[in-house]
Amino acid sequence: MKRLFTSVFLKSFFSMLASGIAMFLGTIIDGFFVGRCLGEISMSAYQLNMPVIMLAAMVTVFFAAGIQNLYSEYLGAGKIERAFRILSVALACVVTIGALMNFALSAFNSDIAVLLGAEANQEFLYTETRNYMFGLSLGIVPLLAIPLVTFLLYIEGRVKVLISAIAAMLAVNLLGDLSAVFVFQNGLLGIGLASSACYWAVILVTLAAFVKKRPVFRFMFSLKDLNLLGVLFKRGFPSGIERLLIILQISFVNHFLLKISIEFVAIYAVISVMNQIFSSIADAVATTTFTMGSVFHGEGDNKALRVLFSIFTRYALIIGGVVMLVCLLLARNLFGIFTENAQIAEFGSAALRMFILFFPFYTFIRAFHKYIQATGVWSLAYVIPVCEYILFFVPCAYALEYFAGSQSVWLAFLCSETLTVILIVLYTLVKKQANSDCKILYEVSIEREDEILKHRTCVQKISMYAALALEEMCRNIFQYNQSQKSLGIDVRLAENEGGLILRIRDNGRAFDPVKWLEIHKPQESVLNIGLRLISALAKSFRYINILGMNNLIINLRREGI
Repeated sequence: MKRLFTSVFLKSFFSMLASGIAMFLGTIIDGFFVGRCLGEISMSAYQLNMPVIMLAAMVTVFFAAGIQNLYSEYLGAGKIERAFRILSVALACVVTIGALMNFALSAFNSDIAVLLGAEANQEFLYTETRNYMFGLSLGIVPLLAIPLVTFLLYIEGRVKVLISAIAAMLAVNLLGDLSAVFVFQNGLLGIGLASSACYWAVILVTLAAFVKKRPVFRFMFSLKDLNLLGVLFKRGFPSGIERLLIILQISFVNHFLLKISIEFVAIYAVISVMNQIFSSIADAVATTTFTMGSVFHGEGDNKALRVLFSIFTRYALIIGGVVMLVCLLLARNLFGIFTENAQIAEFGSAALRMFILFFPFYTFIRAFHKYIQATGVWSLAYVIPVCEYILFFVPCAYALEYFAGSQSVWLAFLCSETLTVILIVLYTLVKKQANSDCKILYEVSIEREDEILKHRTCVQKISMYAALALEEMCRNIFQYNQSQKSLGIDVRLAENEGGLILRIRDNGRAFDPVKWLEIHKPQESVLNIGLRLISALAKSFRYINILGMNNLIINLRREGI
């Protein structure tokens, strides 16, 4: 089981990482042009707008986090139509909210700029802050929708479409930034407009692909489906609260550094741009953990959840450690990409070395936070971000000021993450293992075809029907994937009030036996007699492919016991 899950975890991680980094390359491009071509004050104005961007992220994460959890869980439980309806509600809501945010950022542009810290007596900083906010506001609608759209492409395996959409986004963003700096010379206004255009490019490319080849997902919105918002918000609320707390943390750091010097805000702006890439790495680990955890929780598979916990803990610390070491070694080179000011680069590289020490713990905490959301531990899902971003961070920043002076805020990130890890360790030591609704009767991982007969004999003592199904389906999997070297099959036989449930999971090529039976006519009974026999013995026969894993769930009749 662990070998199969590790393979799926890493495959999904690298897929999500490529997507995440590509999505944030636009931020890197913006940061490069702002820092190199527009100067430190424009870079500071860019950083002051970060809470606006995070506010948009907070709004969409209420829906995106809930969808990632519920859509995967419903698919794992075979509730296909309900999955379609809840995603449809989320899409309709983010478009509506995006339009309202567009109006607010345009109509109250000046007041919001002052609230962010750009005082009217600092004319250039104030003007640049307003200009970037206005340009960005025109792309708020697609910005809110992109996480839902990319998740849909990811879960349906439309990798080529996802790559095309991201490539279009980067091309539009680069062209727009070049035009803003060298052609129109309209500063942060042009940078903001370029960002809006690139967000729209993602949506247009995706819609064009869906017109060409319809997705599995079907849009099924109706007003009565708005009652699904309750469960959606319940699942997404912890992530939404987390984003709100990040906004408060960023605002606190902005004002903390403004009291020292505007150059320190510019340094934080560069670190924030680089942290978009760092965070995309941590988010790839967390999102993979979240999706796999939601599927396993939907199946009631506690053993799979325990295996997943050990996998994400190991790789979160390894991956986070590698990122930290790279930044420690190359801090001066990385900072030099965004500024030609030698003094800022020198102070900034020192700040980056202190800041990045938090990253291994940060990566683990992100994955753990998604894990407990996937498994429904809601109380801790609220406690962790409150402690991490506010209750631990703010006191640490002020306390360290006596020892580290102006650099204290960078070390506060490490201190708050360390305290949060201690909190998680204490929780794992005292928590009780949740009980499953299913009683596990037999569980095994099969990696060679000659192992099937042995396990068939063991299962036969429990149920003849289950033994027949195990042998037939496992042999079909090996025959269908003869060229695959690292094939793994995970088999679980469980019992609940409704009877026996046989779940067979593998990482081979996608094959839907349910669809195969629907396509081939009943009179063609000579084709795959074994599969037809198992279908006849079963009460229900469900298949779903998630994260490259084939999942076949067979509900067997009690008469087979």
